Amino acid sequence: MPYHHPLLLRQLKRLGLNSGSQIREGAMAAAARPYQPRLHRSGPGRYLLERSQDISSREMQGLYDRLEEAQRIAGLGNWSYDRQERSAQCSTECLRIFGLQPNASLPTYRDLSRRVHKYDRINFKDRVDAAFHDGKEFELEFRFILPSGEIRWLRAVGQPLTGPDGRVTRLHGTVMDVTGRKLFELRQSMEHTITRLLTESDSPVEVVPEIIQVMCETLGWVCGALWALDKSNGSMHRIAVWSVPDAQVERFYRASGDTLQPTRTSLLGRTLRSARPVWINDVYKEINFLRAVFAREASLHASFAFPVQSSGELLGVVELFSQQVQKPDHDMLKSAHFIGATSGSFSSAGRRKKHSGKAKRTSAHWSNRHRTAFMCTIQREGSSTSTSAAATASATRAKS
Repeated sequence: MPYHHPLLLRQLKRLGLNSGSQIREGAMAAAARPYQPRLHRSGPGRYLLERSQDISSREMQGLYDRLEEAQRIAGLGNWSYDRQERSAQCSTECLRIFGLQPNASLPTYRDLSRRVHKYDRINFKDRVDAAFHDGKEFELEFRFILPSGEIRWLRAVGQPLTGPDGRVTRLHGTVMDVTGRKLFELRQSMEHTITRLLTESDSPVEVVPEIIQVMCETLGWVCGALWALDKSNGSMHRIAVWSVPDAQVERFYRASGDTLQPTRTSLLGRTLRSARPVWINDVYKEINFLRAVFAREASLHASFAFPVQSSGELLGVVELFSQQVQKPDHDMLKSAHFIGATSGSFSSAGRRKKHSGKAKRTSAHWSNRHRTAFMCTIQREGSSTSTSAAATASATRAKS
């Protein structure tokens, strides 16, 4: 039997044209007949080289597809930045995490840094600069504003690569969407802090500015106020306010006045009427938000409000504002609803002893909620990690 190239034998075996270690000459001729013209033109060596390249290309494409699927499941993308050429490369999942389409042009470092939340931007730039100048690896979490205005928490890991002269020529690493886990941690810290403030205070009104501050800093929002309800005429009076040091934001509350007569369809009116939290993605587009003109001047967009209650009686409403357009955070709304009920239940020093048991029940409530949420988070992350590991292992076997 004449000698046949091992690669051709392997391909024929995959087609089921082998019989033990021998291949019938008729089967060989039949299998090779469609390729005779190419064999005649380029010779057997050239043809086998082309077939080898075609098979390698398909195998590599399959490997890339499996790796991309693993990244999508895990919510983990990879990136690389060449310092000399000022060019970047990102995986498909990396682009999705940044809120971009797979076929979109790659963003520059300057474009990306501008989308980092202003409160995280300095630390972000310092860590990246240290990687370029000092060759230091970095690992940080920061808020990133998508083109749609949505805010995500991202975790980036970067490693520098140096050239022969020891200078950093390239950075490469990974980025992961950790919004769910980060918000869970922030809510947990917020709820415990607010419970402590209420427990240690003689009057809940005194700590309302601190409560608003804690909530705003947790969410990355800029201002909030407590409006007390006057049941005699249905008006609302602002009795506490907190804001970041921003002249435009402070001017918003001065222009709004200390007293409002909310309509049934306004933010405050809807909250009072439903006795539940109300969220507005963008007050600019809310025709029933009567303070939209003042909000526009302060660049305020998203807002939500929740009622303050005591034994089912409405006492007032807390409202918060963000300078970004944001979709409802349902877990935060649930927390806010319970905070409003808890705040109204605490009162003066004469009733603190009565409510000491309620403070303990409040802590137990948060602990139960956090335990359940934490286990769900761990299960989701564990499932994603296992799936990612399996897909990566499969891709690695394919590569080998």
